[in-house]
Amino acid sequence: MGLSRGGVGWLGVTLLMAGCASSYHPWNGAKGYQDQPLGDQTYAVSYHAEKGTDWAVLDGYLQRRCETLLGQPAASVTDITHRIHGNVAQSEMATSAPARLGGGALGENFSTPGLSQHGVLFKLRVAEGVCSPD
Repeated sequence: MGLSRGGVGWLGVTLLMAGCASSYHPWNGAKGYQDQPLGDQTYAVSYHAEKGTDWAVLDGYLQRRCETLLGQPAASVTDITHRIHGNVAQSEMATSAPARLGGGALGENFSTPGLSQHGVLFKLRVAEGVCSPD
């Protein structure tokens, strides 16, 4: 039923990919990990990702960043919080098509398309915590 003898089939691939909404990477201005020193070997860590990313994946990203910052696997992230963050991106969009104004050869005398500003709301998942040695 959707599964083949030699593999997981399309249903299995779909289910496996459903949890892969975001990959681990540094902050790029919209998504990724961030950290800030709080004291000796203590950091505030956070990760912003697509809304479809599972909270457990984000918590794992916090742990991974913590271990990298401290240079040891015996590090822990505590005081983890989760929230949804809205981020609005501004863009221009054509609001009308070019119109032929008449006269002239084909390809001449066209109006320029109208443009208008619009915002697109992206909802991101944010996990935050405190990183310190165990």
